[in-house]
Amino acid sequence: MMTVGEVSKLTGVTVRALHIYDKKGLLCPMRSGEGVANDRRLYDEDDLERLEKIVVLQAYGLELSEIAAVLDGGVSAMRDALLSKVEDLKHQQNRLRNLILFTRLVEMSNGEFFECLACGPMDIDDMADAIRDSPYYQQGIARIRSYSDQEWEELIEELDIIVYDLMHLGEEEGFLGVERQIDRFSSWWSEHVAPMESLGYLGFWAIFEDETLIAARAEEIGGEEVSASIQMHAFFVCMKRLMSDAAHLIDSISENVDSDVVVAMRYFEELVLLIAVHMGLRDQGSDVGSAAEMDSELLDICDMVLGYMVSMLSDEELMAYIDPANEIDIEIGSLDKVGELMEKAFAIDGSE
Repeated sequence: MMTVGEVSKLTGVTVRALHIYDKKGLLCPMRSGEGVANDRRLYDEDDLERLEKIVVLQAYGLELSEIAAVLDGGVSAMRDALLSKVEDLKHQQNRLRNLILFTRLVEMSNGEFFECLACGPMDIDDMADAIRDSPYYQQGIARIRSYSDQEWEELIEELDIIVYDLMHLGEEEGFLGVERQIDRFSSWWSEHVAPMESLGYLGFWAIFEDETLIAARAEEIGGEEVSASIQMHAFFVCMKRLMSDAAHLIDSISENVDSDVVVAMRYFEELVLLIAVHMGLRDQGSDVGSAAEMDSELLDICDMVLGYMVSMLSDEELMAYIDPANEIDIEIGSLDKVGELMEKAFAIDGSE
């Protein structure tokens, strides 16, 4: 038999906690003698085993009010309770990671910090203005508004599953898991809203911001931060793929900008078109024209996108997360050369 003090020293559980467990009826050891001056709590081996279970269940976040019923339910009830808590912990882990990533995205933007945390990066929303007159944007808005309540409930069931899976990704899945879920989301969007390959990222952003029905439904499933997380994840997926596609063009511009500006500008025109397609400002196979014909809005957006590339590549921890295989082969110095070219040719102050 062991006293409260001895149990506390052996297990590390405080005397106060042991008294609370006794008071709550969770762990009630025998007494040396009721009404006797030296009446003490005395713990036996069964008490210590029960205490071990209480400590484990508490560590996983169960409230004391829950633990008594779980213990009374035996091994099966304890296992079910712990597995349920593990799922909760995974969700919390995912939520915290998303909050950290979203803060990083906001730090890369040019807007006021707290306003962007609350409403999203303002510069991306400003970029999205360029696409709000496009037929794909108009098609998406009109299609969402055309659904009856019954039609909406039927088609939204698939979205519920996608959003839930995105918000409950395991740590081991990493950014590849994010890409997989964003691709599922994009497929759903293409089928029920407007084709993502035509909308590009800015078209998706604009519709998601302006027609809040989908965002509201996502937040019903996973909480108020979910819609921002979806936009953020889609942005990082878009930027990762854009950087992979653009690497050879950026290298070619960097290699030629000091020796043959004409050649460098040809590669730059290809780069602008590539960015425009990914952002939804041009269709695949279209033309942005020569450098002399490029409008200032398109160039400003390209400059902003290149700025995001620099910010992402400068964040080693972020890149290790979104590109663990080091597939993106772009040097920040090469992007600086692109910025120099833009500054010389268009009086645009680079992507610093």
